[in-house]
Amino acid sequence: MMSKPRRAMLLSLLASFVRRVMASESTTPPIQFGSEQGFVDIDLPISGLTQQDGRMRFDARGMDASQSVGFRFVLDDSWRAQAQPGSKLVVYWGAGAFESLGGESDRFVSMLAKRYGLRSQGELRMLSAIRVAVVGLGDDPSKAMRTSTRMKIFLHDGDQERYAEAYVNVDAARGMLEFHEKDPEYRINVVRALTTA
Repeated sequence: MMSKPRRAMLLSLLASFVRRVMASESTTPPIQFGSEQGFVDIDLPISGLTQQDGRMRFDARGMDASQSVGFRFVLDDSWRAQAQPGSKLVVYWGAGAFESLGGESDRFVSMLAKRYGLRSQGELRMLSAIRVAVVGLGDDPSKAMRTSTRMKIFLHDGDQERYAEAYVNVDAARGMLEFHEKDPEYRINVVRALTTA
């Protein structure tokens, strides 16, 4: 029969081990940042992906310093292929959305504004949902759950105050969603598009 002090020590060690395992499983991986040729590129780990009613949902979140930031990127189920004249490239037109994950998404747009070098008046809040036009750049977005997919997004087409473009690339096998800058001239409008109703 095991002595009380020895049993207490083993239980303490077991509890410590369980806490470490649970902490490692719940740890959010860090964001990866790039700034090649002055562009601001943000790569977020994919923390969840689902497909329902043909729509694909990618939850992208990562740690920035000590805070978790992220958003949900949604791809619709209807895509139209268009061959490019004089080229073998085929693009795929469709639509999608950014959806807020609450405080994590508010922190994402605040972090984005800071990385873009923009000053914000007070705390930024991401809209609950922002519809976007999407074009797959030689990759079919309907296959984004299975294959690496490069896309360009168009925010608020028709509203010059908030119109912007960016690249969103999904690599489900690698577990990453890339939010890459298309052109620094869109920085203010990207933040406006994500935060201003």
